[in-house]
Amino acid sequence: MSLSGEIRALKDAIIENGGVLVTGVVATAADLAITAASAKDIIMTLGANDTSKKLSIKDSDGVEVAKIDGNGLITSAAGLAGPVTGNVTGNVTGNVTGNVSGIATLTAKTATDMAIIADGDEDIILKMGDAAGANKVIFKDSANATMATLDSNGGFDAVVSTAPMQYAHSDTNGAPTNAEAVSAFGAAAAVGAGFIGVYQDDHADGVSYLCVSNGTNYDIFTGVAAA
Repeated sequence: MSLSGEIRALKDAIIENGGVLVTGVVATAADLAITAASAKDIIMTLGANDTSKKLSIKDSDGVEVAKIDGNGLITSAAGLAGPVTGNVTGNVTGNVTGNVSGIATLTAKTATDMAIIADGDEDIILKMGDAAGANKVIFKDSANATMATLDSNGGFDAVVSTAPMQYAHSDTNGAPTNAEAVSAFGAAAAVGAGFIGVYQDDHADGVSYLCVSNGTNYDIFTGVAAA
């Protein structure tokens, strides 16, 4: 019997039984197409508006690969391919590709680190809600105490802050000049005010020097050997 013949037979059976006879629709040697008329919906009504009833999708071995329950919860054995609109509740395992919006909180539920990894040489971009310093990226500890913030003007504030520091060495035979400090660490304006560089004089009687940027040049402080 052809697919159209099967459909006609099913229609006759439904009519004969008062419109209440569908225990299965089987397509033989052809795809089963369900096509709505132009601008019309396809409606499937479950037997209950809770989790007790579901629309189940199975493979040829009878294994359920996806389902939609009476509350609208979608469960898939292999994950979801977007775009997906609405709330996603529960664990998301695997890769999420594309844009994700509307997430208020992202929490790692398992006893593993949460890793946000860019592909190849790509950037990780955190975009704040303003450009005037009102919004911040806030870093908190497990007790919800703020440890550090980075505002949308680039202002960084931390409970404990260590000035940027670098180490360099060469035979300066005395305190390094501003030019030698620039050669070792970069221009004072480039490294910024507050930068600290430790410069070790490799000369036989050389000592260490602190090179502190004031944003224009370096202030040099001579180290004294401990007694």
